[in-house]
Amino acid sequence: MLWSVRPFVRITLFYILGILLSSKMSVLAIDASFILLLFSLLLVAAFIIAKLFRSYKRRWFTAVFFYLSVFLFGIFNSYNYVNDNSGLSIPEGSVTFIGEIVNDPVQTKNAIRLEILTYTESAAEALANFKVLVYLEKSEAGLNLVYGDKIIFESNLKKNNNAGNPAEFDYASYLNRKGIVYATYLNREQWSFLKYSPSNKLVAFAKKLRRNLLQKLEKESVFDNTYEVSAAILLGYDFLMDAETEQDFVRAGAMHILCVSGLHVGVIFLIMSFLLNFMKTTIIGKYVRIVLLLLTVWAYAMLTGMSPSVQRAAIMLTFFIVGEASSRIKDSYNTLAASAFAMLLFNPMLVYGVGFQLSYAAVLGIISIYRPVFNLIYFKNIVANYFWSILSVSIAAQIATFPIATHYFHYFPTYFWLVNLFVIPLSFLIIMVGFMFFIVSWIPLLSTVFGGITSFLIFLLNNSVDVVELLPMHGFDNIYMPWAKLILVYLIILTSFHLLFFKRILILKYLVFLVLSLIVFNTIVKYKNLNRKEVLVFNVKKHNVVEFVDGKEAVLLTDSVFLEDKKMQDFILKSNHINCEIIKKMEFNVNTYNTHASKNLLLDGSFLGFYDKKLFLFDSRDSLLKGQISRKIDVDAVIISGNKSINIEELQKCMRFNKIIISSSVSYWKQKLISNKCKDTGIECFNVNNEGAFIEDLF
Repeated sequence: MLWSVRPFVRITLFYILGILLSSKMSVLAIDASFILLLFSLLLVAAFIIAKLFRSYKRRWFTAVFFYLSVFLFGIFNSYNYVNDNSGLSIPEGSVTFIGEIVNDPVQTKNAIRLEILTYTESAAEALANFKVLVYLEKSEAGLNLVYGDKIIFESNLKKNNNAGNPAEFDYASYLNRKGIVYATYLNREQWSFLKYSPSNKLVAFAKKLRRNLLQKLEKESVFDNTYEVSAAILLGYDFLMDAETEQDFVRAGAMHILCVSGLHVGVIFLIMSFLLNFMKTTIIGKYVRIVLLLLTVWAYAMLTGMSPSVQRAAIMLTFFIVGEASSRIKDSYNTLAASAFAMLLFNPMLVYGVGFQLSYAAVLGIISIYRPVFNLIYFKNIVANYFWSILSVSIAAQIATFPIATHYFHYFPTYFWLVNLFVIPLSFLIIMVGFMFFIVSWIPLLSTVFGGITSFLIFLLNNSVDVVELLPMHGFDNIYMPWAKLILVYLIILTSFHLLFFKRILILKYLVFLVLSLIVFNTIVKYKNLNRKEVLVFNVKKHNVVEFVDGKEAVLLTDSVFLEDKKMQDFILKSNHINCEIIKKMEFNVNTYNTHASKNLLLDGSFLGFYDKKLFLFDSRDSLLKGQISRKIDVDAVIISGNKSINIEELQKCMRFNKIIISSSVSYWKQKLISNKCKDTGIECFNVNNEGAFIEDLF
């Protein structure tokens, strides 16, 4: 790698390392002002050393101080970017707030979700602006709210917390990185509309333009389920998509089509670049062309509502366009790194975003891998060469992104190469025709023609994606890819690439070491999972969910409602099952009697025996409390569920136990009652509602 022409590659790497370490700042208890002071001293030291030691041999000494200062700046910038609302003194009880809607309202199944920039109405309780996640009860007034509207509401804000279930998505941290620490639910009586007064007029204009185009797109959609997909592809509005359609695109390996990103903005750029190619002949024309290309890219970004993915792609292309106009040595890696650094400078938390990671990984893969793969085969036929080019791009992007994609989605599509042969040219047409539709959408006849063509092309796209489900072995599901394994896989890809295409035989020893490390890692994980013996009580609101993990088998004991809700089961349990490599799952109702669910688990009504552990599941149905037991029974723990009353003293007359586990099906008032009683009697109490899932490892 030519480091001399790639300074931003080094700068961005050290800056990102600083951002990643900043999440540990609270653990390290290091003050941000101290980091800033240290950063300043190191930067000054680097400058002084550069002046004193000018020789080539001592240049590394300056680099150490400079890149260490960049690393510290990454820590400082990200630490201060996150608005630590936890430090705000929010008054207890119900408080009146005024807030501005700063994102597109999203309809969920039962409510309307808003992000609101909020401040208190009372000057005596004045708080700095901070974001709040607000869920509104569905109403006509709520459905009419848009970006820039201001509302007044009265609420008792609550901090965002995770359920605490194993391997669940860390939603609280996700919101914290967006500067959202508090959330609330409002019924129709708790809020009122004030006025439309957006702080950012440009974004407000872009949002309004997108709303108008969405209405026109819906009006001209001819085929079923094409409006939702076309809204996602052309305008980045993916809130209308149902889960089944999204899953079809994921399984086909075409999910990138639904996200307005580099592909979409790149298509617009290529079209305009081709049309303006004649301007390259003169110096003035060359710079006018650059300006027009930049205006086009950002006009399309505005047209799509300035969504984060579009902004990311537009900034990336801006650096490439400006780099093309520069007379200095151009390097794609340096340009790509510079665009990433610019984005992370303004929003360091983007580094945690799945879209950011996948976008830059894909572009990096295309820059690095596409040309060597394409040069492997040469076709004299123009059409064959064109399709091989598409296939090469698809392979390059897939190699670069599949470790990240499998980490988040646990799935690898086997027919991505076949799907993209059709999907990429088709999406190219969809974007071109859709772009023309937007231009002529104000002309009735032309709007109908181009809208109909767009709808038909989307119809073809949907059916092309659906066909993949009919093919055998259309994908590998439930892939376990933790960060440690992900890094090893990327290192193996990197060393393999250099070994195969650049014939660097010395790298073979590193490749062998990395492969052996991956084998050792997988062996350790499999050994741990084979010997896993766990009792888990999950935190699932209004449900009693108990699971026993025995090696690669899992036995679920829960209520009939949760048993029938497969979608909720996947949401709560699937990630943990993937991590534990569960291959066999059995489900039982809490009323199951005298059943050996597995060789080491006995279910007998309220009594549960797992290895040497004895549990009692109390749900106010059992006859133990009616004096029918002549002697006490020894159990390790009592799991309390349901909302009927319980008498701890009566329970102690029937059995001996030293631990009570309060399940998430227990009401709030009953939780407090049981917790207080346990304090008085000295019984250990674990409340999954407050502490997250109960997990006891028997291994």
